Amino acid sequence: MNSLLITTEICHNSEAHRIEVNLALGLAAYEARVGLLDADVHGPSIPRMMNLKGNPALTDSNLMIPLVNYGINCMSMGFLVEETAPIVWRGLMVMSAIEKLLRQVEWGQLDY
Repeated sequence: MNSLLITTEICHNSEAHRIEVNLALGLAAYEARVGLLDADVHGPSIPRMMNLKGNPALTDSNLMIPLVNYGINCMSMGFLVEETAPIVWRGLMVMSAIEKLLRQVEWGQLDY
C-alpha cells in the first residue's frame, strides 16, 4: 500500500458515510486502487451505499476477500452479520469484530 487515507466520524450519521463513499469513488475514478473499511457497529450503511450484499469469500489461508463494486474493495460489519438480525454489541464482541476486519482481510494491492 502506497498511501493510507483514514476517515473517522465522531457521531453516527449517514452524511459521514456518504462523504467516505464519494471520496473512494473519486479516487477510483482516477484509477486508484481503493479499499473502503466500514467498522460501524451501530448501523453499517456502506454495503447499501455501495450496492453490495453477501458474505466475503475466504482464501486458502482463511482471510476474507473484500466484496468489490465500482472498482472499490469493500469490507463492512454489515457483511459479518445479518442485516435484519438484532444484535447487542458488547465490548469484547465489538473489539473481536473490528480486529477481524483489520487483521483478517486480504486487501491485495491498494493505493488508498
